[in-house]
Amino acid sequence: MQPLLQQTAGLGRFHGTGDAEVSFLGSGASLNAIMRSLSGSGAVNVGRGHIDGIDLDALMGNFDVEGGTTVFDSLAATFDMDQGVLRNDDLLMQLPNFTATGTGQVGLGAQTLDYTVTPKALQVNGDRGLAIPVRIFGPWAAPQIKPDLQAAVDMNFAKEKEKARQKLNEKLEEELGVSRQDGQSVEDALKQKVEDELRRGLFKLFD
Repeated sequence: MQPLLQQTAGLGRFHGTGDAEVSFLGSGASLNAIMRSLSGSGAVNVGRGHIDGIDLDALMGNFDVEGGTTVFDSLAATFDMDQGVLRNDDLLMQLPNFTATGTGQVGLGAQTLDYTVTPKALQVNGDRGLAIPVRIFGPWAAPQIKPDLQAAVDMNFAKEKEKARQKLNEKLEEELGVSRQDGQSVEDALKQKVEDELRRGLFKLFD
């Protein structure tokens, strides 16, 4: 896979042996024009391999993904191409300690990446897995690799955040002396209370 990806997409970090099926059409007066016109679809299945420059194992320990190597047991994905942009939404990578999914796009003509890989370790947080999305974006020659910690919090601690929000709302209701209707936010309830107080004060002027 590495020589194929190096020659077709300029990606030299990926190593492994696999099968690929691609159907595409492109036209143009130059290589750049052809790459920007590509359309079609395909699929890839890879056995054991590795990716240089990113260490997803280290990510689970200290949120550091720069450098190192990720070794995987298998990888499978399908993709579509339209006007030189390859789109994939179903990447599945099996690793020794966790699985990883991926979604995003590759600009074949523009030579850019905007792809998010989400490794998920099993049985980390009690009986619940831990998922940390990693965004890979920028030019092929020097892409940036950054864990999306906000997305990780949203994905892994949604229940805890909702409980904390409910407790905060209850405290605000108690402190501010407001009561909410079904589906009403604390902000809206407070606004309603202020409007009611102003309305009552205005009516008193005409008593």
